[in-house]
Amino acid sequence: MCPVVGQPGAHLRVCSQYDGPPVTIIGEGRIGRAFAQMAGKRALLLGRGEGIPDAPESHREEDSWQSGPVLVATRNGDLQDVLEWVPLKRRPDLVFLQNGMLFPWLRQQHLLPDCTLALLYFSSAVDDSNPARMRVVDGGGKTTAWGRWATTVVEILESGGVRAAVIDDWATFSGLTVEKLLWSSIFWLLSAGLAGKPVGRIARENRLDVRALVAELLPIADAHVASSADGSPEGASSSAQAAPGTTSSTAGHRATSIKDVVSARSPEGAAAQAFEKHSCRSGLKARYWDDVPLIGDVARLASGEDDSIPGGGLLPTRAQEGDPHWSSNSVASETLPVESTADGSEERIERLVDSLCEYSLAIGAAVPSREMALAEFEWRNGWFLSKETSPTHLAWLQQAGVDTRAAS
Repeated sequence: MCPVVGQPGAHLRVCSQYDGPPVTIIGEGRIGRAFAQMAGKRALLLGRGEGIPDAPESHREEDSWQSGPVLVATRNGDLQDVLEWVPLKRRPDLVFLQNGMLFPWLRQQHLLPDCTLALLYFSSAVDDSNPARMRVVDGGGKTTAWGRWATTVVEILESGGVRAAVIDDWATFSGLTVEKLLWSSIFWLLSAGLAGKPVGRIARENRLDVRALVAELLPIADAHVASSADGSPEGASSSAQAAPGTTSSTAGHRATSIKDVVSARSPEGAAAQAFEKHSCRSGLKARYWDDVPLIGDVARLASGEDDSIPGGGLLPTRAQEGDPHWSSNSVASETLPVESTADGSEERIERLVDSLCEYSLAIGAAVPSREMALAEFEWRNGWFLSKETSPTHLAWLQQAGVDTRAAS
């Protein structure tokens, strides 16, 4: 275990120096800089369009640069360009760190099952006391990696104080991917819809809103990931093997099921929330409507003009009195029984809500980037909308100021 440094309760840790294979990092944003800091002298940080050199002078001559991982820390919209920058023979070394649903794109580009994927649960920001460094806060030990370079990724993360685990089983990793997709799609949405509320306060004060969205979006993800070709790339299970040069000394990082990553949680039995048919215009934050991008053909759906959308996705205005979980900013209303999820388990919803809220509390002061979420909309919320439209989701998109009035 790495010793905690800084103020009491800080999550930043100083660990043993990373001395694994040389690491190429594409992307100079917060995540790319954080990984470069964790990998230290073993890292080469590249910006957009920079080619991968054959043998950087900054590394030992005996290193085989051509066999090292290539961490992709760009925005989702840049992924196609990254493929053009990376030689074909290096594509199996790609490690994707992005949020959102990547499976369809990865399969389309024939990158599965040979690439590596990581689900990151940490925050990274410039250290106020030293702008040249990044302050990395572990998100509760939930970070996982799958694929060829998974062990190396975990070693880099742990050298920087981020607890992580290797997942060998593709089905398990797919389930964890759905969980991260839910967080990436729900918490920025609630934060933006609640005037920039930090995720820790959302976890404490808006749990029912989190649960309502999980109950609505989880069955969509289950239907199109866990039980579809998107979640079972051919040969994936056989490809999640250690990269060349790794040894059995890293076996302690390896996990085989979700129970090895996150401890079991007791459901609290909170009921799901339903929506009433009330006009939402008065509840919108007007400042969110300025200069926002148009997100697909959602205006017709969110306005209630589509008869196939129960309730038309309109926001309620009446709060439920006497509910300890109720927030005056909540858009949830009456308490109704939640429909069963794909596996018929309401307890599963509670476990997921617990897990999502636990991570949010671990990085409680964080406010997700609305700009980033909109830039990656098709990979996050847009992916759900492309599969199935649902009223709670649409209502919160309106509340968050996503301009759905001008349909394409």
